[in-house]
Amino acid sequence: MKKLFIGFVFGICVCAAFSFSKSAYEVKDVTAEVNKVSNLVIFTESKPVKDYEKLGTVNLSFFSFKNGAKYSVILPRLIDLAKEKYPNANGLIYNIADESAEVIMMK
Repeated sequence: MKKLFIGFVFGICVCAAFSFSKSAYEVKDVTAEVNKVSNLVIFTESKPVKDYEKLGTVNLSFFSFKNGAKYSVILPRLIDLAKEKYPNANGLIYNIADESAEVIMMK
C-alpha cells in the first residue's frame, strides 16, 4: 500500500514538473502583440493564434471613407459598425485591401 501511495505521489510530482517546464507555443519572427481599441483586439492583415469564431463581416459603404482614406479614419468606423452589429465581439481582423473587417469572438 505504501509503495502504491509513493508511486502515485511521485507520478503527480513528475506531471507537475513537466507542466511548468516549457511552453508549448514557440515564439517566432512573426509573433507579435496586437493593440486593443474600444475593447476589441485588432489584427491588421494577420490572424490570431488562439481559436476564434467568425461572427460576420463589416464593410464600409460605397459612399463612406473609401478610396485612399487613412487607417486612422477607417478603423474607428469599422469598430463602430462591428460593435453595433455584433455587440458580443471581442476582436477584428482588418483587411486593408478592401477596407473590411472580419468580426470575431475569441474562445
